Order: sequence, then C-alpha cells, then structure tokens
Amino acid sequence: MSGSTPGTSSLAVDSAPGIARKAWYDAEQLYVELTDGRVVTHELPGFVRDTPPDQRGPCQVEDFGTAIWWPRLGEGVGLNWVFGVRERVIEELAGFAAGP
Repeated sequence: MSGSTPGTSSLAVDSAPGIARKAWYDAEQLYVELTDGRVVTHELPGFVRDTPPDQRGPCQVEDFGTAIWWPRLGEGVGLNWVFGVRERVIEELAGFAAGP
C-alpha cells in the first residue's frame, strides 16, 4: 500500500491504515485527516447519504481516533470501514491490547 504526502488526499484503499485526528464530509465523500497528516477519502456511508443534508449535522472523531460519529444521526463508522481492514488492525494502531 502507498500513502500520500501530508496534506494531500488519497483513496483509503491506497493508504496504510492510521488513526483519525479530524473528519468532515461533503455531498459525496467522507474525509479523514490522520494523525500523520495524510487525508484519506471514502464514499459516504449509506445512512448519511439516505438522510437529508439539513438533518445530518457534523461528524466527529471518537473512540481515541478509531471511529467517525454523526451525533445527530446516532450512528457512525469505524476507521476499519474506511480502510477496509479488520477492526483489530485499527485497535492495535491505537494502542489497545489485543484480546485472547
């Protein structure tokens, strides 16, 4: 996998996983700024696309940088979804101990 230089965009599938620092979205894409400065993009999740724009509200980074949450919608996605990797990969990057 290849990454992009800090401050430039790349598709999530082309970047090594990381931990989120900031997240935002537009009509089509979710943007996630990682702690190393890279920005990855992914198509908006269906539950956001299916909600009228004026009812979505902002998204925020939660769970120590491992999830993106829409408070108004009461739903979110894990960073593993953005990168297409197992949840365990992101948890290990965040420093969570591996389970049994």
